[in-house]
Amino acid sequence: MSVEEDRLEKWKEEIMEQRIPEDRLQAAIRSGLERAKQKKRKKRLTGKKGFWSAIIAAVLVVAFVTSIRVSPAFANAVAALPGMDKIVALIADNEGLQSAIRHEHYQAVGVTDEVAGVRATVEGIIADQTNLVVFYTLELEGARGFIEKFELTGANGEDLDWGSMSHNYDDQYEKNVSTNALEISFQSPLPTKDVVLQIKVMDGYGKELSLKLPFTIESDVEDIKFAVNETVMVEGQSITIGNVVISPVRTAIEVEFDPANTMEIFGFEDLRIVDGKGRVWSSIQNGVTGSGTEEEPNRHTFYLQSNYFEEADQLYLQFGKLMAMKKEETTVVIDTERQKILQQPKDARFSNLRVGNGTMQFDFRGEKGFIHTPLSIEFTDADGKEFRLEWWSGGAEAGMPKRMGLPNKPFADPITFKIQGYPSYITGDVNLKLR
Repeated sequence: MSVEEDRLEKWKEEIMEQRIPEDRLQAAIRSGLERAKQKKRKKRLTGKKGFWSAIIAAVLVVAFVTSIRVSPAFANAVAALPGMDKIVALIADNEGLQSAIRHEHYQAVGVTDEVAGVRATVEGIIADQTNLVVFYTLELEGARGFIEKFELTGANGEDLDWGSMSHNYDDQYEKNVSTNALEISFQSPLPTKDVVLQIKVMDGYGKELSLKLPFTIESDVEDIKFAVNETVMVEGQSITIGNVVISPVRTAIEVEFDPANTMEIFGFEDLRIVDGKGRVWSSIQNGVTGSGTEEEPNRHTFYLQSNYFEEADQLYLQFGKLMAMKKEETTVVIDTERQKILQQPKDARFSNLRVGNGTMQFDFRGEKGFIHTPLSIEFTDADGKEFRLEWWSGGAEAGMPKRMGLPNKPFADPITFKIQGYPSYITGDVNLKLR
């Protein structure tokens, strides 16, 4: 028995303590060992599925039958498998992705590319018709670096109609090895299953390196769609729920706010799917939570954790609290030269403005649990020209200062920002039956 096989047997013993049926676990181990040997013989040129990638793919399904939140000891045993500890941590707060793995919807990939001491590996993916979650590992030898950008194309370089990318990552300036998740959503179902993920990395010497990782998406599941098309009123504000689309990666809820509303609605605080047993699927904690377009500012899509694989005879869409404020109070006007806030909402939560060396900083009085960024990253100057902040930093909770980089080109004071999040709410009790 090899060292790797011996280590795997020890992990098997730890997992067995959680009372997983022996026949299922033994089958997974045997399957993983055999698949690992087969992959090792093939020696693919575009990348390699290492011994452990095949083992992980085989054992992972059995391992997640027991919830990692229910049994910490079991979670530790699974996380001990090489490469899995980070993936377990990345999905710990997303019940939808956990459910996808439990129901064998995780696809191990194991494709690797290496350039000048920088190695990238696509460990595995979770995919559906319009969403792709990529779990990848980046390894840097010697000087540290960071990811500059991602690109996803077809196998022949053709553009894909992707809508957004969300990247959850460790501080790659500080770590030489990091495993992270990249979530990509598409405007329509992908026209091809053969794709190439390109990762552009800036190494510690300021040189840009490009790594290409080709793989095939094997998922062929179909979305579950509910045509709701109902309008509800909350404190006099009209809200229309369109389609609710449930896929393995997430649930998408189409919403339209009536342009005649007197209040600007920024979003939902407690939007959720509830089944007949009282189980709740709420907002995504670490990833994309909503989307919209400038062309249709009153139409939005909000995302929840997925219950795609969970059986339920009854399903309801519920909410009762929305972040909203009077439309006439949704602007903040700032004179950067005089360092004064000229206009803001009546409760004056913005204060202590400081401007210098190309940066602007202010204090924002939030509330406990308020985690939103109050201002948009775009602003309009006194001449009506539009600009974009270079960067933004600072937490959203009470008492934490906000810092931002002003554009490196001249603008005319005063400048006007739109508020995009504020601790002001309307409440109601909405319960719409889906099934």
